[in-house]
Amino acid sequence: MSEPADTTAPPPWQLQLPDRASLIVGELAKRGHWIVATLATGMPLPVETHKVVYLEQDFWIIPPTQDSSPAVAMRVEQSATNEHRTKMMRFLSALSWSQGYGIRVSGFGGGSMPFLSSGRGIGGYALIADFVVRDLPEPDAQGQLALALMREARGLDHSAYSFLTFYRVLEATLPNGRVRGAWITDAFDKLEGQAKEALAKVRARGIDDVGAHIQRARRQAIAHAAEQPIMDPDDYSVVRELYEELPLIQGLAERAVEEILGIMTPSSIYRSHLYELAGFRDIIPPGLMAQIMEGPWDDISGTVDVPLLDIELRRSEPFAALRGMVPVAADVAEAALKLLCRSPDSLIQFEFELHFDSERLVFDFTRGLQVRDDGSARAARNIVELRRFQLDYLGNGELQIYDADTRTLLSRVDAFIPVNCWANHEWFDSEIAKWLKLAEQRALQNP
Repeated sequence: MSEPADTTAPPPWQLQLPDRASLIVGELAKRGHWIVATLATGMPLPVETHKVVYLEQDFWIIPPTQDSSPAVAMRVEQSATNEHRTKMMRFLSALSWSQGYGIRVSGFGGGSMPFLSSGRGIGGYALIADFVVRDLPEPDAQGQLALALMREARGLDHSAYSFLTFYRVLEATLPNGRVRGAWITDAFDKLEGQAKEALAKVRARGIDDVGAHIQRARRQAIAHAAEQPIMDPDDYSVVRELYEELPLIQGLAERAVEEILGIMTPSSIYRSHLYELAGFRDIIPPGLMAQIMEGPWDDISGTVDVPLLDIELRRSEPFAALRGMVPVAADVAEAALKLLCRSPDSLIQFEFELHFDSERLVFDFTRGLQVRDDGSARAARNIVELRRFQLDYLGNGELQIYDADTRTLLSRVDAFIPVNCWANHEWFDSEIAKWLKLAEQRALQNP
């Protein structure tokens, strides 16, 4: 007689808060001078501790547990100072900008170990298994202030004070009032999404000069109570209007940070796809890059030191056969650099193109990855890895290319969307099983 199913166990897709004791391990378990910032945020959080290096400093993002709030920890060489805590806040502001969520610090702690504060904050937390931190900005002093104000404004749960802080972002980016007013008026027609919808609601109420409305009926009315207009927190009609206008002022603040200070928003980074070739641009000499872009392409001169490469797919286990790929040939044509790489055993070829004019990495799924079977156990294992790569790539795989020595991410590509094809899981499973068995047989025949 079979055992009854355990209906109390959570389904595998339901993420669980980690155990507090399981988090302080590895580097976090080393004694030293630790600073811990306890966080209050709506940002989706990892289910495991996540390490980020920012401005040559290691930061650990620590998820919430049943009895502790989420936190960020850093270890310093001496007792914590205000300068260290400011560095922590700068990291949180950059993180807030890249993730698009407010982050408030409810308190600082620390000691010889990264002790976590007891008790959870109000409300629940969103957890994410595939937590990624990338594209953290490194702004100048003016940009640091703007990002700090953005982080604070996004994290406030009070509409009036949030509105006022978003306006302070505009003041930080455009200190001159006349210039700021003209810029705001010009920016209205460039707004998108929720900001554009909020602007339409304001105009639908018969407000023609929206810039003056923001300055006087909102910014001034919230900040002062000595003369009219005054923001009355009990007047629900105004409170509701203010809440509806928050996306408008936030959209203006985000646009000012990007347009005036040059700090790209995550959506602009995504649209530009600069991340696809950014790492390769860094290793190609400017003179050679100019030739690649401008030609003549039949007379290219110069060299580029391409490192050994690790070929990976995000969310997939590493492919041992695709580690340490050796660049063996390059070809240039019409603003594109084609690279051919071989595995250390020379049994696998991986080919891709860098199209610098469109900022795209092009990989042909059907021809870009080839494997040769020389009858060895290694070759059979390589084919297993190739099949696993193909299956994961067809499943919306996101190609990533790393410098094998430094583990610097040179390129990442958005998820592959198959067209007129799909992955036959039964076939792939049978292929993997067949070649695994062959690998075992060959290993016994030729140990």
